[in-house]
Amino acid sequence: MTPQEFVDTIIAPALVALGLDSVPARQLLLGTALQESGLRDIDQIGGGPAKGDFQIEPATRADVLNWVEHTHVQWFDAVEGLDGPVRDAAIARLIYERAPGVIGVTPEAQAAYYKHWYNTPLGKATVAEYLANWKLADGVDFTTIPLAREEPPKEVLSAVPTPTGDAVSGDLGGLTEPVTEVVDQGELPPVGELTPVEAAPV
Repeated sequence: MTPQEFVDTIIAPALVALGLDSVPARQLLLGTALQESGLRDIDQIGGGPAKGDFQIEPATRADVLNWVEHTHVQWFDAVEGLDGPVRDAAIARLIYERAPGVIGVTPEAQAAYYKHWYNTPLGKATVAEYLANWKLADGVDFTTIPLAREEPPKEVLSAVPTPTGDAVSGDLGGLTEPVTEVVDQGELPPVGELTPVEAAPV
């Protein structure tokens, strides 16, 4: 399968189904699959548990599905309606959605994001290797399948813990980054009922 076919038949349908569609997201998933498997549905080299174009381990797959089932049921329902490589592409996208930060718009930024949150600092892949494989994407049109919509800038959700343990390949080893937390302050009274004493300090 060519990179163009992979984008059109696997990546785009997955992102459209999730509603997490953008050109940078399509690019990142193509770069991830080029790096992880060379766009081949393979078992992990060396006998590890990872499988498929995106080399997702069964434990990671189960963890992602458990997360979305309890926090974002619309994504869970979308994944449940997919199968095969398209389903794997959706799960790979959710691995990135779960990580802090945003997807960059340059290959270099996407390579660094892949390395930090997908392969992890303990994985064997390198940014340079990702960028070398990315050359295979030269000439790919990422919009032959129209975008479902341009997704808004991603916010780090308070319900999303910083990934720990196995994240596709390698252990994060306690690596963390700040996560914005939203504290539930209960139901606020109508604006007209606030007094200067009650108003929260700025």
